Amino acid sequence: MVNVRKVIIGKNIYGDGNYGSNLYGAGEEVLIENNWQYSYSIKKVSTLRCKVIESAYIPEKGNSLELYIDNVLEFGGIITSIKTYESQPGFLAHDLVVQDYSKLLDNRRIGHSFEDETAGYVINWMIDNILYEEGISAGTIEDAMEFDRVVFAYKTCTDAINYIAAATPGYNWMVDKNKKIHYISKYKNKCNAIINDSFQHYDFTTELSLDQYINALYIEGGKKQTTLIENYSNVTPAPDGISRTFVLPFPLALEPIIQINTGSGWVTQTIGINGLTESKQFYWTYGSDTIIHDPIETVLAVGTLIRVTFTGLIDIRLVIRDEAKIAEMNAAEIYSTGIYEGIYVDKNISTDKNAYTVGNSII
Repeated sequence: MVNVRKVIIGKNIYGDGNYGSNLYGAGEEVLIENNWQYSYSIKKVSTLRCKVIESAYIPEKGNSLELYIDNVLEFGGIITSIKTYESQPGFLAHDLVVQDYSKLLDNRRIGHSFEDETAGYVINWMIDNILYEEGISAGTIEDAMEFDRVVFAYKTCTDAINYIAAATPGYNWMVDKNKKIHYISKYKNKCNAIINDSFQHYDFTTELSLDQYINALYIEGGKKQTTLIENYSNVTPAPDGISRTFVLPFPLALEPIIQINTGSGWVTQTIGINGLTESKQFYWTYGSDTIIHDPIETVLAVGTLIRVTFTGLIDIRLVIRDEAKIAEMNAAEIYSTGIYEGIYVDKNISTDKNAYTVGNSII
């Protein structure tokens, strides 16, 4: 049986998976050579390489392309590269490289923070608030782990989902031919074949390696908040009739409470963000360990008391060990502790809980 191949190229194509059914947008059917190549991957980008041999139509970068076999959609994506040349006198051909619809996620960015939300919630939020504009919708999206806190400072949506996937090694994601995002456990895509001794296998090999083995992991995260530090009075320098910048023991996470006592009792000062607000007595900046006295105010004289109630930021550093795996390697090796250490650095981790969750998923 000969497979009937059809390719549609257009500005923006939507369909329900069947050729000629519910197609929207400016699409045109073109001819391609038989030597087209298609690489499919759940974990990586899927691509199609083909040659358009219809001189009457000239594709453009960014066009959508859909490949149908026997009228059933097999691949959909965005043209990312075009090489046009004269294949014979008076006849143009076009070599195309087409990336699956995950290319649309490269084009959009996310600036948002999430607290106590699952990986699946974050992905659905991106779809509902950003990616729907590109025709992206939700396929099968599982909840997976819960993030204590995760912040995306205008990362591409691709980088954001890759970050989530890296923090949940048991899960893969993809954008399918119908522009649907899937985020699912890799154990749900097992091969149906069973490998055992009951029948012969051809060209089968398996390899075990310690190259990336880890059973003890050092995690270096970003900053986490301290507990509330009340009435801290050892700022440096102490008021001396000259200084207007005072240093705290930790960078600031939240707006502090600053009080001054010149001998008549404690007086709470007005606070603003340095560089953004004016006409305040003191200014602060997130991530800075200094508070600044407004130059218009009377300088604090020697003997003036100052105290600050604040929440600071400290580095996240911890170690996670899988004692069962360490004991297993210790039993297998002679004169060895069985410890295989690694390090994971992610400055987006902002709580110990998140660090433990990510670390345990790695080892």
